[in-house]
Amino acid sequence: MGSEASKGKQPIERGDGWLEIELGRFYNEGGNGDGEEMMETCLKEVDGVHLKGGPIVEGIKIRSNSC
Repeated sequence: MGSEASKGKQPIERGDGWLEIELGRFYNEGGNGDGEEMMETCLKEVDGVHLKGGPIVEGIKIRSNSC
């Protein structure tokens, strides 16, 4: 999901100094509509088998497409 969606994309710098890149999209079918649905995600290397080091993720923001 995220690997294919972000190939070839470069992060853009926002006005607040943070970098932003779309890692993927998902569709949440169902839920009870109260805005309290649960989602689990992970960030990992999928093209290789070696452990990677270097990037520091200080925050991830998940938002709807309507933002």
